[in-house]
Amino acid sequence: MHTVTDEEFAAIARRAFGRGMALRGAEEIATGTVNSTWRLTVPGEPPLILRLGPTNEAATAGPSWLPADTLQREHALSPWLAPVAPLLPKTVAADFTHQLIDRDWVIQTLMPGQPWSELAGSLTDEQDASLWQQLGAITREIHSVAGTSFGPLSPGRSFARWSNLLAHDCDGIVADFERFGLPVAPVRRLRTLASAHVVTLDGAGPPRLIHSDLDRRHVFVTFGPDGSPRISGFIDYEFGRFADPLSESLLLSLALDRPTEAEPFFAGYGPIPDDYATRWRMRLYQAIVLGWTAGDQARLGRDAAATIAAIAGAVDALADS
Repeated sequence: MHTVTDEEFAAIARRAFGRGMALRGAEEIATGTVNSTWRLTVPGEPPLILRLGPTNEAATAGPSWLPADTLQREHALSPWLAPVAPLLPKTVAADFTHQLIDRDWVIQTLMPGQPWSELAGSLTDEQDASLWQQLGAITREIHSVAGTSFGPLSPGRSFARWSNLLAHDCDGIVADFERFGLPVAPVRRLRTLASAHVVTLDGAGPPRLIHSDLDRRHVFVTFGPDGSPRISGFIDYEFGRFADPLSESLLLSLALDRPTEAEPFFAGYGPIPDDYATRWRMRLYQAIVLGWTAGDQARLGRDAAATIAAIAGAVDALADS
């Protein structure tokens, strides 16, 4: 993570709020492993968040899915999230020039409420189910947004066919495993399976917008006068892209492994197909997510053995089905 100097904070404040502006305080928020985040106190302004993207050096040293322009991607994606615009943080200032600091930065409004993950244990089953149903409806709204190609809103990273984007994803995972010295055989088999099922993959339909990292840590909750919980916003959609909507990582996890939470979620989201081709695609997507996870664990110096074993098991199941 980057340590911001007092001089850099002062320069960012002047650029965002005018030459005479000075910060009253900046508190680093120790969450996330891609972007760095500070809570800002600025005279005359509501509570704000400063987010810094990764440096070019960190992105180059990281796995294939980690670009230096994460915040630029999120910034470009915001207009496409118009159906859920009231739930997004508002961007107060953004600078991608690297004139003041060696990475991209944005200043955004602080989301109302608390992260859902921080409320674990304090919600009743009914309250939790209500939030899952709300999140299902919100996810459906996001997935309703159609695109013209597959991939993120980033030059040179879009594909006309879904199978081509997945081949690109698998190639990146293979390269990550080779770079980090992980057992590469399972992900090479994953790449081969994806190549052998192009027709099945392209049967997913046209590109739709996905968040890519919907997680209770990134979903904020407030409570009404009667104590009922309401989703008040969500954050961290820098890895959002146009894809098969069933490749949304949260939806995969719920549909394949978490039946208790899945029931209220899909009450809000609506039913998903239950045919062989859909189930096969979703299992492939889950294996790709595991591949990304193993690369992230290696990047952070964590043990990826259990994740790699899960990939091998998933690939065996795909090959046998």
